[in-house]
Amino acid sequence: MKPRVSPRRGAPIDYALFGAVMALLFIGVVMVYSASAIYAEKNLGAPLYFFQRQLIWAVVSIVAMGAMSRYDYNRLREHVMPIFAVTCAALVAALFFPAVAGAKRWIRLGPVGIQPAEFAKLTAILFPSCSCSSASSPTSARPS
Repeated sequence: MKPRVSPRRGAPIDYALFGAVMALLFIGVVMVYSASAIYAEKNLGAPLYFFQRQLIWAVVSIVAMGAMSRYDYNRLREHVMPIFAVTCAALVAALFFPAVAGAKRWIRLGPVGIQPAEFAKLTAILFPSCSCSSASSPTSARPS
């Protein structure tokens, strides 16, 4: 029996979409620099402070995009309930962390702050779509 190969692994890259993402990423990083250089120089003594932070997160995002482009998104159905549970738990946990700027929206983990509402946006798309597709999909009743 041959090992099952994911159909996503051999999928070609959509260069137009990749180019649009890279252009938006570049414009965003440049905008962060142009909007924050003077403030960072006056208050932090380093005009590239916010630019460097944004650039680091841009690189992390490109790596995550590359990893997810190779992932078979159909397998997300297996993980949708744990993702939903973790998202709900994170939203509730944010209420018990100290307020940031008067709002209890952040979970501070050392130098990194996480805003669970951002993950909830993705979960709000993922959960109903997986629920609807698995209920109406003819492949969901496929024998193992």
